[in-house]
Formats: sequence, structure tokens, C-alpha cells
Amino acid sequence: MFIVVAIAGVVLLVTSQVFGDWLGQLEPDLSYVSGTVVGSFLAAFGGCGWIAIAAFGAHGLIGLGAALLGGLTIGWLADRTMGQTG
Repeated sequence: MFIVVAIAGVVLLVTSQVFGDWLGQLEPDLSYVSGTVVGSFLAAFGGCGWIAIAAFGAHGLIGLGAALLGGLTIGWLADRTMGQTG
């Protein structure tokens, strides 16, 4: 299930980067609700959870903890660096 979330996050991230100017008009003025931040969070959440369970054989709650830690870290970094790119 984590891989599905990761794929959805990557699709959202790529879509927000390709159509960023057009989609920016539809998003609210909150930086943490942007497609880049949400897509980054979902991609990292799904990826970290999938890696924790598939590669390391972690149990569900440990995989969920790894997913949350990875998702929150990457989402926060995306939010911090969005204003610095241009």
C-alpha cells in the first residue's frame, strides 16, 4: 500500500512542477498546502514506508513510523526550499 501512496505523490509532484503556474492559481496562499510540499510528503511517506517494510522486514507500526519521519522531513525541506528556488 505504501508504494501506491509513493506513486501518487510522485505524480502530484511532477504535475505541480510541470503545471505549477497554472495550478498555483487554484491553490490557497498557504505554503504548506502547495502541490510541491504535499507531493513531496506523499512520495517520501510512501517510499520510506515501503523501504522499511520491504527491505528491512519491519512490522507495520515501525514502517508507519519510518514513513511519517521520512514524509515530514522531506515535506518540511520542500516547504523551506520552495521560496529559495526562484
